Formats: sequence, C-alpha cells, structure tokens
Amino acid sequence: MKTQLQIKWLLPVLMIVLFGNGACNDDESPMEEQPLYNVIKLNMNDHQFDDLRTVSVLTDIECQSNSGNIFKLFNRNDSLFITYFGSLLYPTRLPDDFPIYGNPFVFSGTVKQMPKGADYYPLILDEFKYELLMEMELHFMK
Repeated sequence: MKTQLQIKWLLPVLMIVLFGNGACNDDESPMEEQPLYNVIKLNMNDHQFDDLRTVSVLTDIECQSNSGNIFKLFNRNDSLFITYFGSLLYPTRLPDDFPIYGNPFVFSGTVKQMPKGADYYPLILDEFKYELLMEMELHFMK
C-alpha cells in the first residue's frame, strides 16, 4: 500500500518537474532578432505647411515593403511621395539627398489638409527610418 501511494505521487511530480523545467527554461531558445534601422536626420527647420489645418497624426507606421498596395514610397517629378491607403502623402523635412530603397520603413508625422490645387496631403515628418538589410549592414560595417 505504501509503495502504491509513492508510485501514484511519483508520476505527477515527474510530469511537473519535466514540463515545468522545460517551460521555465526559455534561455536556450533563440530570441527573435529586432531589425536594425537607419534613422534619417530630418530638416526640422522646414515649416512649409505648418499653417494648414491638421487632418491626422500618424505614429510609427510600419511599411514592410515598397511594393505593396497599401504603402509605397516613390519618386514623382523629383519629389518623394508615400501612398497610404490610397491617399497620396508628400513627406516634408527629408534631406535633399535622401535615397529611396525598397527596404521596410517606419514613419511618424502630422498629416495636413490638402493645399489648393494639389493632389496630395502634406506629411510633416517627426521621424523616418528604414530597415537595414543584411547586405546593407555589411556595407556600413566596412
């Protein structure tokens, strides 16, 4: 009888030890790497559209590719534009020598009302950064 009680308790205790140890020991599992970003230094002295009414504020909008239907970064008449859910945004404060990559990017800013005669909404950027891909990381490390 005593042996039977010990065996009855042995199985649940072993299960707790085996499964509990595996669940709590997450140090061995590989952590998901966070992407590295190159933050663009913005021209904060650009106040071109400040006097227009604010339409929306966008915070940390992640664009995973430059070829999707929702977000797209492209050049039109030597100006950079972002399509955002079918609306055309004209980002301000970007440097003149800003390169357009097909990398995922993140931006934050204030969307202003459409100026008269324009087909876009000005986007006054507070932050713009793009993801450094592996080959770009190697290039920057050299």
